[in-house]
Amino acid sequence: MHGKKMWCAIATSLFAMGIADASTLTQEVTLTTLASRADGAYVGTVTGLNSRAIDDHHLESVVTLQIEQTVFGPEADSKQLIIVHQGGELDGHIDRVFSAPSFHTGERTLVFLEHDDNDQWVVVNDAVGKLDILLDPTTGQDLVRASGHLLGPYVDTSAPARAGGIPGTVPLRRIMGHIPGAGRR
Repeated sequence: MHGKKMWCAIATSLFAMGIADASTLTQEVTLTTLASRADGAYVGTVTGLNSRAIDDHHLESVVTLQIEQTVFGPEADSKQLIIVHQGGELDGHIDRVFSAPSFHTGERTLVFLEHDDNDQWVVVNDAVGKLDILLDPTTGQDLVRASGHLLGPYVDTSAPARAGGIPGTVPLRRIMGHIPGAGRR
């Protein structure tokens, strides 16, 4: 199967499994989209990661994020937020969810969060609403890993490559300047 046939087979499978609807497959996600759907956006470091069973076959992960900066939204009372997402690992059982964000203890991230029906923080648009922050070893500057169309417009392709720089990244300060509502509480 190639091209359109493969795409149709994947889309049909996702619809049949109830994983996707038409808006999931057609809506372009931008920083504006993420910000408009989010109750808050935060920069922080993952300090804890645990999984728990939600039924006999499914797990969810509980992520503790130590907040460094509130981009917009309510201030975290304890400077920590708890984020929940589908999937995880527990007692040798692995439950992977294709669209779920992936967190790792010690990593820095910019996350766009909303409250779910249980008033828990979840990442907006699943993995798309989580942006990895890297440290440029040469400049000490915070960089965000560019991911396709979401950050592509902010990558300066006319600038010469920096010696020792990290290809495919965008300075975090540049991204922050393009987040609608940054600084609102």
